[in-house]
Amino acid sequence: MQSIKHPVFGDPDYAGRNRQLGKLSSAQRKEVAGYLQQVDRQMLHARTLGFTHPITGEEMEFSAPIPPDFAGILEELREIKAARDRGRLV
Repeated sequence: MQSIKHPVFGDPDYAGRNRQLGKLSSAQRKEVAGYLQQVDRQMLHARTLGFTHPITGEEMEFSAPIPPDFAGILEELREIKAARDRGRLV
């Protein structure tokens, strides 16, 4: 994803972690870094995946809720974006 300029948040191998944290204020960086220390994986999730089964031709679809550890970080990032959109991000 880094190659198309969409790094995966929290990815320590391909600059997703440091690059995204660098865009935040010091206080926000501390808070989000705290979330990232609680997980040992990339923060990548697909709510729904679908494909045609290669043998049967059946349309397959799978859904999964956002994991709790991911949800906290996602909510924080949404709040940061909302503040930025309102022009209140320091």
